[in-house]
Amino acid sequence: MYLIFLGVATSLFTNLKFSTILLAIIYVTILSMLTNLGMLGIGFIFASGSLSFKRIGQWSTLLQAAIILFSNVGIPLTTPLQLIVPFSGGIEIVRSLILNKPISVNELIITLIVNILWFIAGIVVLNVSVKNERKNGSFTAF
Repeated sequence: MYLIFLGVATSLFTNLKFSTILLAIIYVTILSMLTNLGMLGIGFIFASGSLSFKRIGQWSTLLQAAIILFSNVGIPLTTPLQLIVPFSGGIEIVRSLILNKPISVNELIITLIVNILWFIAGIVVLNVSVKNERKNGSFTAF
């Protein structure tokens, strides 16, 4: 609802049509859900690290900072290697939407594949970690 209100306000104060803004809001919402799926996979990997190593608070903070540092949150992509971070492709697509640039199908496909792979990797790593901890019986030692 908040984004729709902002869309109405934006269309009143700019020369953009409300339908264009509404379509961008829908694209951004779908893209956010997709990139959050990839970040959920990274969260599963952090959770499995916590199960296996018990005290990873400092490491998770360092890894989160590294992900933000090497992604394209502040500046546009400089290398294709940055696309392995789940939300980097999504940020580039949203940046293109905001700047009214065309979005290539390759960007969408790469973003989709990267986020699905992170999600699957997170599920696999977490399942392996849970099976290992059940077998070793170290759930009680935190």
